[in-house]
Amino acid sequence: MVASLAWAWGSLYSKHRDKPAAPMLNAAMQSFAGGVVLLMAAALTENSTDSILPLSPTRSWLALLYLIAFGSGIGFSAYVFLLEKSTPARVGTYAFVNPVVALFLGGLLLPSP
Repeated sequence: MVASLAWAWGSLYSKHRDKPAAPMLNAAMQSFAGGVVLLMAAALTENSTDSILPLSPTRSWLALLYLIAFGSGIGFSAYVFLLEKSTPARVGTYAFVNPVVALFLGGLLLPSP
C-alpha cells in the first residue's frame, strides 16, 4: 500500500518539479533512488539473498535479466518520457496494459512444455 501511494505521489510530483534536461537521466536517478531504498529495507529486515541466488535455475536468471532490460530499462524510461508528454492520469493506465503485454510476451517467448 505504501509503495502504491509513493508511486502515485512521485508521479504527480515529478510532473510539476524542475527536471533534468534528459529524460533518461531522470529515469536513471529515480531507479537509483528506488534501489537504495530497497537495499535499506532489506538491511533493516535482515533479508539476505546469499542462500537463494546460488540455487536459482538458469530460467530464473533469464527471467530476472528480462525484467531488468524490459521492465526497468525500457518500461520505466517510457513511463518517465510519457509522464513528460501527458497527464499522470492518462499515463497511469500502464497498470492495465502492462500485465496484458507481459502475458502475451510470456506466452510468445516461453511456450509451455
